[in-house]
Amino acid sequence: MSNQQEDLALTCPACGLLCDDIRIKQQDGHLDVEAQGCALAQSFFQQSVPSAHAKIQGKNVSLAQAVQAASDLLYNSKQSLFCGLGTDVSGMRALLTLVNQTGAYLDHMNSSAGLRNIQVLQQHGWQTTTLTEVKQRADVILIIGSHIVGQHPRFFQRILWQGDALFGERLPEREIIVLGPADLDISVATSPTGKAAQHIVCENAQLPEVLASLHALALGKTIHAEQIAHIPTQTLQQLVDVLRAAKYSVLTWLAKELDFPHAELCIQQITQTVRALNQHTRSSALPLGGSDGDYSVYQVNTWTTGFPIRNRFYQGNAEYDPFHFSAERLQDQSDVRVWISCFQPKPPPTSEGKTIIIGHPALQDCSCDVFIPVRIPGLQQSGTLFRVDSSVSLPIQAVMASELNSLQEVLRQIEEAYHAH
Repeated sequence: MSNQQEDLALTCPACGLLCDDIRIKQQDGHLDVEAQGCALAQSFFQQSVPSAHAKIQGKNVSLAQAVQAASDLLYNSKQSLFCGLGTDVSGMRALLTLVNQTGAYLDHMNSSAGLRNIQVLQQHGWQTTTLTEVKQRADVILIIGSHIVGQHPRFFQRILWQGDALFGERLPEREIIVLGPADLDISVATSPTGKAAQHIVCENAQLPEVLASLHALALGKTIHAEQIAHIPTQTLQQLVDVLRAAKYSVLTWLAKELDFPHAELCIQQITQTVRALNQHTRSSALPLGGSDGDYSVYQVNTWTTGFPIRNRFYQGNAEYDPFHFSAERLQDQSDVRVWISCFQPKPPPTSEGKTIIIGHPALQDCSCDVFIPVRIPGLQQSGTLFRVDSSVSLPIQAVMASELNSLQEVLRQIEEAYHAH
């Protein structure tokens, strides 16, 4: 890369929104987020990336030696597991080729959250929308939970406060309703004109009964209790009335936040409420989330195998089991585990078996049997990612020089060494 000062417009891979208007300034190998960047974008683009070497048992070795050691472990493995999977489209395509050859298990670090949504889609179906549709048409937004702002800091700025619709039409000011904890700061949901969001206080533990009641009211049922989880039933009825009166309402949530047993039932109540509202008006669901390339990994896995993530590969065939094939269940049963985390230096959970880490250079201090550093997608390596609504893929660009190989090149070399046994 040039050492001259240069302004660049980039797509940011730090969250599932994939904001493509980030402006950074590059000078002498240092990056500064100049405009449009949130805290997540600043942390990603301005990170200090250490120099790193391939290692075997903590000792520096050549890439060829590390590749051979990883290949040997996989060849002699009776049950191997590929997990983490923090990569982009190209990395996942290369990964599936190797996993298919080695007959391994496969799971993403975020799949527990993702499968809460997938289970509802599989069992009941749903009516969802895209970020663009929300931006252009939605007039009432119901935000369920408290983590959307932290996970997607620019959700309001990029999606909700863009007033001009297609064909020059001016949208009416949106109504934002937040169903979240008492200590939630909803000031970010205040519109540029000063219109504040409505806050209905509801702790996460109370969401199951509140969402079930909301669904019942949307169906026209009568609830005789005066309160539901300390929320006046009249308040929930008023919320349903607002949603019914909307031209296009959107109910949105973050599956990662719903981290309690049978949380998929909460998501089912949301999507069935949307279905009930569509008997009177237009409504859609918007599942949010996305980090470490999870939506891209899910897309590639589905179009390649025909299944969601959590798979086993055997004799060229893929099997799917969201319970038995989870990395959490398999990490101590597998004798070799391959952990991949290229976007962030996320270390693997502790395990009794052999561990191969392929990923971010800052992972070099993790205890493992083999470590191979690779380029960081969206920073040192160009590629492609899918946005959280799975309807748009966007390019990510290399803006920092690196002497390391890409993940797909390392996996290709491991596959060649595996076949040479």
